[in-house]
Amino acid sequence: MHLEKQYENFYQEYRNKLNKKYPSIAKTDLPIPPISPFVINLSQETINDIKDLVKTFYKVVHLKNYAQQIQTDKNFYLNAPASNSSLLMSYDFHLDQDNNLKLIEVNTHSSGYLVSDLVDQVNGLTSQSEFALSSLKKSFEQEWESFSEQPPPPANTLIADHKIKDQKMYIEFLMYKDLLSSWGWPCQLYEIENLSINPQGMLVDAQQKTVHMLYNRCTDFYFENWPLLKEAFLNQTCCISPHPREYLLLADKARLCEWSNPKGFNYVHSQNKSPQEEIKIQNAVPFTALVSSISANELWEKRKKLFFKPLRGYGGKSVYRGKSISRNMFDRIIKEPGIFQEIVPPPTFLDPSGTKWKYDIRAYAYKDQVQKLSARVYQGQLTQFQTPLSGFASICTP
Repeated sequence: MHLEKQYENFYQEYRNKLNKKYPSIAKTDLPIPPISPFVINLSQETINDIKDLVKTFYKVVHLKNYAQQIQTDKNFYLNAPASNSSLLMSYDFHLDQDNNLKLIEVNTHSSGYLVSDLVDQVNGLTSQSEFALSSLKKSFEQEWESFSEQPPPPANTLIADHKIKDQKMYIEFLMYKDLLSSWGWPCQLYEIENLSINPQGMLVDAQQKTVHMLYNRCTDFYFENWPLLKEAFLNQTCCISPHPREYLLLADKARLCEWSNPKGFNYVHSQNKSPQEEIKIQNAVPFTALVSSISANELWEKRKKLFFKPLRGYGGKSVYRGKSISRNMFDRIIKEPGIFQEIVPPPTFLDPSGTKWKYDIRAYAYKDQVQKLSARVYQGQLTQFQTPLSGFASICTP
């Protein structure tokens, strides 16, 4: 409790900046999002390695030969004539005991960008914040220009999800609404179920107004329950970002299985890819495989060194550490589509009181460019931010 009191000014300053910069939040009684006052120092070499890995992953998965060899019932998304990429992707890393980067997962619907940007501002990292916000604006503009060949802003932009007010990061939805509005983009939060397709085949809101751009926060990544979004994306009648094609190429956890497998890149041979890139990717990904690729008894014997994750999960939901599960739980896990991943313990640090904390590194990216870095500081098994002082934290070089 003494340590929490020590950082009261940090949290109060965050609240003040939040209310000032994002007026929609000042009108609510929402608590501040999970943030941490600790600052994580990374060497410039590590930061350069992160940027290099993001470039490499993006390049390899967008080689023509790569897409041709993906085996899934969602392959029709690979043939969609998508001209835009995907906003606000992220790559989550651990550092192993030898200080090597290990990619734990890739996300196409990442939260925390604006939340952690405000943490940087509170910590006086002004230039980092300026770059992050400028880069974010450019990525929105590029998405729209790539799709429409028209200058921004689009006439009608929606930030859409299902049950928005129930989302854990609802506060960030409001932040994005205010930020886009400050750019002069007509923008509103919108429930996906209130969208429809008009007789001309265009995605429209409840007032029959055409939706030109949709910032997609829906975690039904392949639109399996939202056929209207699927239709709008496949027919390219709306700029939807992020979208299922990019999720399939980068964030579907089946890709981790291919990247960590020495045989997984046999089909990617191309004059545009070097053996060094192949080795770099394999070295960066902890061994990962489908739970269906190994017998249940063998997997049970190896469980203590593994994490189990649903194939298309997100936000740490239904993620289990093998040594903590019962046989009954294990039997239930392996009945569902999922992966197992070799455990790479997260890096740690001691706070001023001597308490140990864990953290991971989140690199937000647009295409192959890192836009900002954030740490997620936590205790316990997963990044659930249940402990006071846990949450999104600043990263900087010493």
